[in-house]
Amino acid sequence: MENTLKKIGFEAVTSAPSVERAFKYLEQDSYQFCLLDIDLKKETSFEVAYFLLKQSIPFIFTSGYNSKHPIPESLKLVQLLQKPIDGAKLEKLIRDLLN
Repeated sequence: MENTLKKIGFEAVTSAPSVERAFKYLEQDSYQFCLLDIDLKKETSFEVAYFLLKQSIPFIFTSGYNSKHPIPESLKLVQLLQKPIDGAKLEKLIRDLLN
């Protein structure tokens, strides 16, 4: 995923395997876009999603085909990409969000 994002044109890509780490990174740096995997082993990224909404940072959800975590109603308008992710589709969604 990092390579795909760099090919799209993002120079710096940060990966956070947990909600705690995501918040640590969000406190340290500013981000123009985030890609959130819904399933993070024992937790979900929904808490991060609510934070991003409050901060007006655009994001897209990703999920595997068998996600056991339904998206809350308050986040249903967020774009969802199913894995495996098509690079061209991801690029179009990112460009649409950032424009």
